[in-house]
Amino acid sequence: MSADGEDIPRPIDKGKARAEPQEPTEETPLLASRSFTSPTSDDDFLETTSTSRRSLLSTLTTVFLVALSASVLLVLLLFFLAYSYAAKASHVSNDVLLDKALAFRGPDAINVLNITEHGEIWLKVDGRIGLDAGSLIDVKPDPYDGIWIDTWKAIGRWGIRRLDAVSVILSSVNITSQDDHTAPLATIEVPPLQVPLTADPPSSLSWLTPVSIPVHIRPSHNGSAWLKFARESWRQGYVVARATTDRATIVGGTPGSGGWRNALKVERPDVTVGLRMKIPILPGLPAPGRGLPLPSISDLVYLEQFTISSDADRLTVGAEAFIVNPAPSSISFNAPPLPFVVWIPHPENSTTDTSLIPLASVTSEPFTLTHPNITLSLHGAVLPLDPTAAPALSALISDYLSGTDHLIAITSPLALFAGYTAHTRFPAPHPRPEVLRNVSLDDMRIRPVGTAILASGHVRARVVLPPGMDVALDVRRVLPDVLIFDGPLSDDFSPPTPSPTTTVSSRPAGDDDDVPPAPPLPSPLPPRAFARVRPSAWLAANSSPDTDTPPSDGEGRAVRISATLTDVPLEVLPGREREFRSFVGKVIFGAGGGALAGVQGVAAVGVHVEGMPLGSAGSGGMVLTGLPFQGSVRVGKR
Repeated sequence: MSADGEDIPRPIDKGKARAEPQEPTEETPLLASRSFTSPTSDDDFLETTSTSRRSLLSTLTTVFLVALSASVLLVLLLFFLAYSYAAKASHVSNDVLLDKALAFRGPDAINVLNITEHGEIWLKVDGRIGLDAGSLIDVKPDPYDGIWIDTWKAIGRWGIRRLDAVSVILSSVNITSQDDHTAPLATIEVPPLQVPLTADPPSSLSWLTPVSIPVHIRPSHNGSAWLKFARESWRQGYVVARATTDRATIVGGTPGSGGWRNALKVERPDVTVGLRMKIPILPGLPAPGRGLPLPSISDLVYLEQFTISSDADRLTVGAEAFIVNPAPSSISFNAPPLPFVVWIPHPENSTTDTSLIPLASVTSEPFTLTHPNITLSLHGAVLPLDPTAAPALSALISDYLSGTDHLIAITSPLALFAGYTAHTRFPAPHPRPEVLRNVSLDDMRIRPVGTAILASGHVRARVVLPPGMDVALDVRRVLPDVLIFDGPLSDDFSPPTPSPTTTVSSRPAGDDDDVPPAPPLPSPLPPRAFARVRPSAWLAANSSPDTDTPPSDGEGRAVRISATLTDVPLEVLPGREREFRSFVGKVIFGAGGGALAGVQGVAAVGVHVEGMPLGSAGSGGMVLTGLPFQGSVRVGKR
């Protein structure tokens, strides 16, 4: 081959040396393929990626730390704000809390739901309540506040609105008088009470929320402590008491609802609050206060009507009374039947409760509270009486027939009134009832026997019980004690008469042979009175219901009685012999078959009261003495 075309031998590569780069030719692409990567470009790319990641991580870390710091600062700020509000609230005294922050208006209504046999009372109290939390923690707006204080208060008001309400949980509340803390009057229990909050209440009371609170009251059975408390309250004109609870807890929101609200909790141990309420003026009673004593039960209760009647083997009683209602008109109460026991004192020892004798058991009809008075209807029966109660019953009936109020006591077997005895007086009718009426001595004759003058005749009369007494009577004996006057009595003649007395016996009527002692002659003797007629023994009497004379408004049941007077000595009064001789002359020589004489005196009657539960069956004997009468009689000779 020529020199130009001669093949030039190539060296043989026996190792792994790097290939020589080829010279570009006309067919070499202008841009290299993407599959071609130089080692220098890879390193740069990795370095750039690493740098970007570190920058992103640094940025995220910075953002996180800033956010965390802001959150911590915000939490700390809220914590310190909450602490400042809580500190203010926790240092508020009970008096400020109750007098300035807590507002309660009412009670608008009090409904007595139930009174148990153990004396416990269940009430439903309606009222309006609210808590001025803004004044409590001092966050009310003030135009003179700076920016920081104004912001602090605004956040506080916002928090109050978010909290919305708190619940007040009280342990048992003990009520005592202000003067004696050792004698509890009552224990009160209330369920947890939800109290709405407000940050800036208006001047009106429109912000208060109506509530209905169930209240459970357990009054103490210390009657003397209650009586002392009532007397002192009336003397001051205010009900002044002391309420104490072992623990009061205030919880945000509703108890047991969970959430952040329940985390707000304030506890107050040994909370004591003074209670003071003005006593209203009661109709018909003096105004309370000014050191005046507490009115007696007789000042509060007026007996409008009283009835007693025979019913087979017992005496039933009924009454209608008006009671002054001291409760405000906001209290509503539908009372169930209430039992009471009426007691009478023993006449020999009437100053202590131990001498009381149970007389009657009565029960009130259901009633409601009305104003100004409560109408109370009662019915019951006289209790079986021991024979030893006869003197006490005799004293009661004697005072009643004499127009004298009699001491009685009233108790109740209910635990609510346990230990309390109300002392009052049983009102007697006024004027004094006229039991013995229309007394006449018919067919009266006088005749001399030796040195004595004997009188005979028929005694007739009506026994009329006081109004309201429908008791079956059987008059079995009578004992008249008569003054005889020369001529009829004048219309204005009204000599003093003794008060009627009563002797009750456990023996059957008629078995008692004791004759009441003769009363002394009046001093001075009445004009024209000349003689006295008094049998030495009881006169047997017959009686029958008076169906001929209809009873008037002032009369109860009436019976007619009659007895025969046979040869009873006529006693000439001292110093009246001349009047006696003048009258005898009229009897012997007067025209018209005798002389007209006036009679005035007292009588005793022995009766059996049907249904009186005294002693054994068939008993119920009663002697009424000192029954006044007067009239006229025509005396003839035999």
